Amino acid sequence: MATKIKDLIVILFVGIIVVGGWWICSNFSLVEELDYTTNPITPTPITITDDTENEHFIIHSYDPSIDIKNIKKLSEEAYSVITKDIGLDSQFTGENKIKVYIYQNRKKYQEVTGRPSWSIGCNDEENFEIHHMNFRLSEGIPHELTHLIFKANFPPKKGKEITTGWMVIPNWIHEGFAVYEEQKFDDSYVKNVLEPKMEAFKQGKYLGVEDLTTTVLDNKSLSEVREWYAESLSVVTYLIEEYGKSKFFELCSYLSQGVLLDKIDSNNLWEEAERGHLRFRSEVLLDIFLKKTYPGIFNNMDELTQKWSKWVKTSI
Repeated sequence: MATKIKDLIVILFVGIIVVGGWWICSNFSLVEELDYTTNPITPTPITITDDTENEHFIIHSYDPSIDIKNIKKLSEEAYSVITKDIGLDSQFTGENKIKVYIYQNRKKYQEVTGRPSWSIGCNDEENFEIHHMNFRLSEGIPHELTHLIFKANFPPKKGKEITTGWMVIPNWIHEGFAVYEEQKFDDSYVKNVLEPKMEAFKQGKYLGVEDLTTTVLDNKSLSEVREWYAESLSVVTYLIEEYGKSKFFELCSYLSQGVLLDKIDSNNLWEEAERGHLRFRSEVLLDIFLKKTYPGIFNNMDELTQKWSKWVKTSI
């Protein structure tokens, strides 16, 4: 009897270790999910171990083990595909080249970029820079490059009362499209992580477009973050594949030029923001511009949610 009790205790102890280890890994893997930024980066001085360039990029590697040849090839291929997909002039950087900084570990990445612990990659559209850990590069470089090129296609215009451009476009459009492009180069994250989350959509378990628009990812659980990414990707895919890429970018263009809305008589279009500036409420703009971009198809976000939810049941 004593031997059986000891065996049970050992089994229980091992089970606790396994479950605890799984929980810790799952929670720490949250850092793999959020990889966007909108703030300029000021790298601290650091010795570069490798520095090489090609037509559109200068690759700065802080890790001698990185295969620069493959990074150069991936970057140029992604640049060609994404600029064509977005419809941006391939020479949009002018005489500048995009600098890609790759770090050997999270500590060095954070030391240089000052980004929080959850970040593994980020971009600086003002200085044409991409910063990334030596981790998931086959997905991360196309993902961050999509953000950078997307932003360049919708440059902001700042005035006394308004802010326009890519900053007005809801984050789920930014992230959904970045993952949409990313999977053309490496779809392992989508296949292994996001698609399993999409199964719940068939049972009506989803946020809906309005909640996608207003959700803030800070302090969300790993599961919630992945669900948000999965739904963002799914809605973007639906809009592009069902109604065409040109319509999708027409919607983005309308959203980015929200300054024209000052001609519309509605008190609900504006809200006070910091320093007395006015910012657009994305959920209000979406209702207006969904109807304008897709007349007779969507009158508002609720109708987009309803039609997407029907489509998703047969698309996975």
